[in-house]
Amino acid sequence: MEKKTKLNEDVVRAVGRMVINLQCLEFDVARLTWIMSGSDEYAAQLKTSGKRFSDLCDLLSSLFHDQVDAPYFVETFERLISRIRTVNKDRNRIVHSWWFTDRVGEVSRVKTAKDGQDDLEVLDVNALAVSINTLIDDFAKFIDELYEAKLIRKKPGVSGISN
Repeated sequence: MEKKTKLNEDVVRAVGRMVINLQCLEFDVARLTWIMSGSDEYAAQLKTSGKRFSDLCDLLSSLFHDQVDAPYFVETFERLISRIRTVNKDRNRIVHSWWFTDRVGEVSRVKTAKDGQDDLEVLDVNALAVSINTLIDDFAKFIDELYEAKLIRKKPGVSGISN
């Protein structure tokens, strides 16, 4: 029989913010990967589809180092990708996946850390959510710098801006 634990409302909200922020960051990493993969973004989307976030980071890192050698950009990328890997590890210490909540805040399904122990007591989930949000902003600024330096052919997004 499945063990159910009722999480307090503040914890559920904090975990929700963290999960959503990490999903946004993951999408940003994927979009830069698609752009750096060449002009056929559909093919790039197929290559990244279903990849674990850590594998997606490895792929982006490989593409980036193959295409960019300007020291400032390489150093900045390394700092960002290190921060991305750290927040991903911290997220994995808490939760791997989460499916919807009902109107009273009961989680319909939470998959906690692999060892069955979650670190909600050890990690400040609100601080982690905020740090991921800050990282999203820093990553977006970096992408803008790459575009301005003409190191990528376009910015991610629906605008279709290109050189």
